[in-house]
Amino acid sequence: ASVPVFEGASGPINGRKADNFAAQVHGDNGFGNAPLPVDIEEWNPPAESAAAAIVRLAKKYPGEITLVTLGPLTNVALALGLCPDLPNYLHHVVVMGGGIDRHRGNKQPMAEANIYNDPDAASTVMNAGFRRLQLCTLDITHTTDFSEDMLHTMQSIGPVGRFIAASHKFYMERYKEFGYSFTPIHDSCAIFLAICPQHFRLRKACVDVERVGELTKGTVVVDSRHQWRKEDNCSVTTWIRAGALYESLYKAISALDGKKLDNYPLPSTVTEMSMPVVRVGVGVLLLNQIKEVLLLQRLGSHGAGSWS
Repeated sequence: ASVPVFEGASGPINGRKADNFAAQVHGDNGFGNAPLPVDIEEWNPPAESAAAAIVRLAKKYPGEITLVTLGPLTNVALALGLCPDLPNYLHHVVVMGGGIDRHRGNKQPMAEANIYNDPDAASTVMNAGFRRLQLCTLDITHTTDFSEDMLHTMQSIGPVGRFIAASHKFYMERYKEFGYSFTPIHDSCAIFLAICPQHFRLRKACVDVERVGELTKGTVVVDSRHQWRKEDNCSVTTWIRAGALYESLYKAISALDGKKLDNYPLPSTVTEMSMPVVRVGVGVLLLNQIKEVLLLQRLGSHGAGSWS
């Protein structure tokens, strides 16, 4: 199926220059420098911006769209600027970003990259009044692991599996350089939360983002004691049934490649299994209740996925 791809913002909403950290982790093309099945240089994006597309589709399908963000929240903040009552139109928003407990940051000691790269946008979104806003944090994503055995199995499935394995090798090597013995599956966790929330535990919280601190810019701050005298504005993930995530990934990729896997390797830490029915496309979330799909990644000098 043809999926519209709308070009997003080129940098943070406050005009700061965007850094190139995403390319260090995900490669220059956002897919670990793996060859893409299409020529990005020949891509002609629609004239409509990502922010405008969010607003248009949210109004076209009020209360039906789930928006999953896998990068800085720049485009969502810009959409709020165009339509301050956007929260009344979106059914559900899932944000991959931040950390509140053991894993506070990866770009900085206290800041996760997606939030750090545009803290003003993140704070704007957190305070916009979305009725169902969920934060999928590093505390959860760091309990998942895309192992070497999983990579080898992906390579054997078919063309989609081979592409995912090829794009993931770069990412795995970067994590080794950063001192990690595992590679978290960050974005898949956020998409899985949107599709299968029954495999998560969450707690309500009042959250905001530090915008300017010299050492704390991009920190997700949780007002556990409600000292701000504000109502809870989101739900934060506290647990994931990782076995269900792995199984769903295998099933989805196998389905795309027209195969059925009876056996597949899992990280040794996985003890809980489940068998949800999930339909996931590579880079695109497919849900029955969504009439159109947005892929809000900027493909260019900052690397795909730098801004969403």
